[in-house]
Amino acid sequence: MSDAIPLLPMKEALSFWRKKVPMRSADFYRLSEEYRVRAFTVGKLAQLDMIAHVQKSLEGALQQGTSMTQWRSRIEGLFVRAGWTGNTRYRLDTVYRNNIQAAYNAGRWGQAQDGKKDRPYAMYDAVDDGRARPTHAAQDGKVYPLDHPFWRSWWPPNGHRCRCSTRTLSRDDVKDMGLKVEDKIDDVPDEGFQTNPGHTPGEARLLGQLNISKKLADYKPAFRQHFLDAAKVMPYQIMSRYLHQRDIESMQTLIWADKQGGVDGYEKWIDALSRDRLKNGQVASRGRVYPVGNIPPHIASRLSRQPRLTLVVMTDKGIQHLLRGRKKDRGQALTIPEVKSIPQRFRDTKTQWYEDTQNPGTILAWERVGKKKWLKLTFLVNGKIKSLAGVNVVRTAGVVEYEDLSKNDRYKRITY
Repeated sequence: MSDAIPLLPMKEALSFWRKKVPMRSADFYRLSEEYRVRAFTVGKLAQLDMIAHVQKSLEGALQQGTSMTQWRSRIEGLFVRAGWTGNTRYRLDTVYRNNIQAAYNAGRWGQAQDGKKDRPYAMYDAVDDGRARPTHAAQDGKVYPLDHPFWRSWWPPNGHRCRCSTRTLSRDDVKDMGLKVEDKIDDVPDEGFQTNPGHTPGEARLLGQLNISKKLADYKPAFRQHFLDAAKVMPYQIMSRYLHQRDIESMQTLIWADKQGGVDGYEKWIDALSRDRLKNGQVASRGRVYPVGNIPPHIASRLSRQPRLTLVVMTDKGIQHLLRGRKKDRGQALTIPEVKSIPQRFRDTKTQWYEDTQNPGTILAWERVGKKKWLKLTFLVNGKIKSLAGVNVVRTAGVVEYEDLSKNDRYKRITY
């Protein structure tokens, strides 16, 4: 088999790849298997920034059509410096094949779904050269409808360095070729490869538990499109009522794979909270939690308190603290537009990061436009909100002089 990337419309494979979240192996294997397709790790690479670098290099390979040999020659030095021993070439080939094949086949699944009306079947195609695994070879030539449960697990890759593929078929193809449409599932793929990479994790389980028309009418349009789209507009407190705890823990990180920074509905939520004030001037509680960003991998790997997950969330009580009248009277409160811009700051390379050496807290700071002041946001690493364990929770924010951060021994600057 050639080590060149097969020809494909890059948008499908790249879309899949860019949704992956880099994480350490220990965190990766805490996820249920179906959620791992939305994550990326490399065994025995300890630092998140190195893992993210490998992920970015594979994205470049997908985008440019880089062969396995070319990719390996560019990345091998990183693994040598990380202390990899043994057959480095074989291990790198496995990293390349597993991930490129997953991206390619996830793209193929998307194409198959788009064309399902005209080509409603698919055939499993193992490589018939004597090297295929017996379980994979046994599926060769089998035809199933695209909506059959078989494809929830048997869409390639179905094992390490798996070379299997699929081809879609029309009704006429099936008839003209004299093919039998199967219904029974005889076996399961290799352990760790029993999830279709193109499927949305948790989708069937969540939708099976929801009565959308009665319980979540406001989110109904989003559910018609895509599970992750729905999750982006749904506060975590609501999701926790309908998802298993394992799903919640997995999604705390993976929900951000599709859109780093900002979620649909966040700005409207801020507007609602700023308007909905009680007589004493406090913001009315709505019992919701919204994600506002991810700790960048190169920052997370350098924090003294290692975050279990990169996700940072904000509660309605946190917003109340940011907007409370006392802060405003002292000139230390953020404005509504500044609160709305918080998700952008997690992605902004000009944002500075600090650790509080006296009280637990991680700080991101950015310059206030035109005011010669700085804004700082403080969050607690590995906090807990009801059912959300291990999430990083915003505690407070305010206006400061830059020197109060940069020249204060209390704050330790985190740099790349």
